[in-house]
Amino acid sequence: MFFSAWALYEVISHNQNKRSVNLVISLLSTLIWIIPINWFLKDWGTFWEMYSNGHWVYGLDRDTLISIIKNTIFFKSNAWSGAPGLGLILVFLITTFLLIVDVKSQKNAKNWFKNYFITIFAVIFIPSSFKLIFMYNVMSLYWLFILFLIPIVCDSFAYLIGRLIGRKIIKFGFAPHISPKKSWEGAIAGYFIGALFVFIFMGINFGNSDSIKILINQKQIITAVFVLPAISIIGDLVFSGIKRAQNIKDFSELIAGHGGIMDRFDSLSFNTVFLTFILMI
Repeated sequence: MFFSAWALYEVISHNQNKRSVNLVISLLSTLIWIIPINWFLKDWGTFWEMYSNGHWVYGLDRDTLISIIKNTIFFKSNAWSGAPGLGLILVFLITTFLLIVDVKSQKNAKNWFKNYFITIFAVIFIPSSFKLIFMYNVMSLYWLFILFLIPIVCDSFAYLIGRLIGRKIIKFGFAPHISPKKSWEGAIAGYFIGALFVFIFMGINFGNSDSIKILINQKQIITAVFVLPAISIIGDLVFSGIKRAQNIKDFSELIAGHGGIMDRFDSLSFNTVFLTFILMI
């Protein structure tokens, strides 16, 4: 929760709103972790299925994980009200109110709308994806490790092939207005190597343990192989586009030479969210 609030602040701190407003929005995002409060009530299970006898219970079974995700992120109504997604609704409404109140911080209407959509996307997406990353960490370190590796594999081979034959076959860039150095040759190579990686380490079951068995049917395997490498590339482009819109190189200087948390977690956050949808197929 702390790291997701920090990562959110990194992104929205460049939106030209008052620092106090950005701090409040970052703290507000923790509601997505806290609500539904059912997660923390022993009668409802969920949180307590992950935490027992003073430590986290690693190696949850698949059905328990999916149940926890449904109950704490997407579909479950809250004990305080019958509204599903109450945390998301509150964060959206209060953030919108704060940005309207602080409208004078923006240069013009176009600037306000640009920063509004960036902030709303970030305040919903970042804490939701980090909460899912936390759940996958408790489910299995193997799952989290593979999710981390997908963007690394895609980026590494895209960079290598791009350096070797980039723009020698396809003369124009892959996303010139967002990331001028990317080539189609590199992007295609990164995608196909990433797809092969997903098939081997997610689609082939090396054992009967739920801790290493990620995809369990053909629909999941086919969807993951086609979608996750593309999402890894798209996630990188989305956050690169946000940085370009904000006229910055990195979201922060937290990690010397590597930028901030969201400079490292951009593709991982997208892959985590989309893997969650795939698991429900």
